[in-house]
Amino acid sequence: MARQPRLFLPEFPQLVLLQALPGMNAFESRDHYLRFIALLEWHARETQTAIHAYALWSKGALLLLGTPDAAAAGKLVQGINRVYVPWRCHGGHLWQPRFKSTAVQPGLWSLRAALWVDAAPVRLGVSQDAAMYPFCSFAGHTGVTQDRLLTHLPVYFSLGNTPFDQQMAFRQLAEQGIGEAASLRLQEGLSKGWLVCDEQQVAHLQQSSERPLIPRPRGRPRREKT
Repeated sequence: MARQPRLFLPEFPQLVLLQALPGMNAFESRDHYLRFIALLEWHARETQTAIHAYALWSKGALLLLGTPDAAAAGKLVQGINRVYVPWRCHGGHLWQPRFKSTAVQPGLWSLRAALWVDAAPVRLGVSQDAAMYPFCSFAGHTGVTQDRLLTHLPVYFSLGNTPFDQQMAFRQLAEQGIGEAASLRLQEGLSKGWLVCDEQQVAHLQQSSERPLIPRPRGRPRREKT
């Protein structure tokens, strides 16, 4: 069965996951992380891609991107890996062959996605406090550090009238968590390439997409009565 094309919708942020090959670590030292981040910043500029949230850990990289077109995420990943993989591995392969990605509805769902990305180090047991973890965007979202890599989502600015208000509101939302249902929705959407959005928006959005946005119902379609 042919693989579906990657899901892209204009102005919809994209969740992207790179996973190391089994038995390998993508990052093992501070230099590895810093090198990847520097390449991410460079290639984000080259592809006109905004980094809305990011988290790196030994086995992977989770990104929330604002991309100008359907090809930008792939160009970003390829550009980074043309430099990073040979430098890191001195030959051979590092990542699983195909990175995972999906589109996320702007607004509340994109904010949930940013919170979910920032929570990855804690969720994966890498850190007990995302604010103290140096290789994710939580500290930049909450004002702990000035993160030049980070471009805030439009919805971020609606969290308060001042940067301090926005940072405090983001921290409070992070402390509350996005809930198990939203977390599972993001996880499943990313792993299977299905759109993450409000259910009532799917039919309208499907009109502008050449591929299915959500799984088709199982079984045969119902026959119309005559």
